[in-house]
Amino acid sequence: MRKIAVSSQSSGGLEDYVSPVLARCPVFTIVEVEDSEIKNVTTVQNPAMTAPMGAGMQAAQMLANQGIEAVIAGNIGPNAWAVLSSLGIKFVQASGIKVREAVEKYIRGELQPATAPTGRGMGAWARPPTPAAPPAPPAPSMPQFQYPQQPYPPMWGPPPLPPEMELQMLESMKRMIEEHLRVVNQRIEQLKRQLGR
Repeated sequence: MRKIAVSSQSSGGLEDYVSPVLARCPVFTIVEVEDSEIKNVTTVQNPAMTAPMGAGMQAAQMLANQGIEAVIAGNIGPNAWAVLSSLGIKFVQASGIKVREAVEKYIRGELQPATAPTGRGMGAWARPPTPAAPPAPPAPSMPQFQYPQQPYPPMWGPPPLPPEMELQMLESMKRMIEEHLRVVNQRIEQLKRQLGR
């Protein structure tokens, strides 16, 4: 039996809509398919939805522990992509449709797995959005009171990965970082040539 996870917008289930995000959706609908027919549907709350950081990796790890073969969502950031792709789990992009329709389209081959992250995530690779207008000049400043820094409470999350799985994930992330750095360096060189430097 094949298992497909679908990020869901509200309470999950076949009549819910596919969430535009993977890491911070409230619930995943887990659909078991046999002979191209939906046989069983369950929902799993997303423990990473409110995580202060690392939500993509936490959500992907939780899904991997469910034994799924594919994840359907509107977008996936680079961290979740790294975890899923290192484990051989496919990511399929769909949005604006119900969970049932997304699963049926995937089963029929109408939705194909993505070949790269489709969102920028909130992690280290995220770039700030380009502002639509220049920022307003700052207001005259008054002395600011700063509260003393308090240590953060310990973060909770899914149980740690087995060492072999963690190694695969980290090697995949390393390759992504190296590729990202290569693209950044290429762009820097292009801009230098344009500026005559």
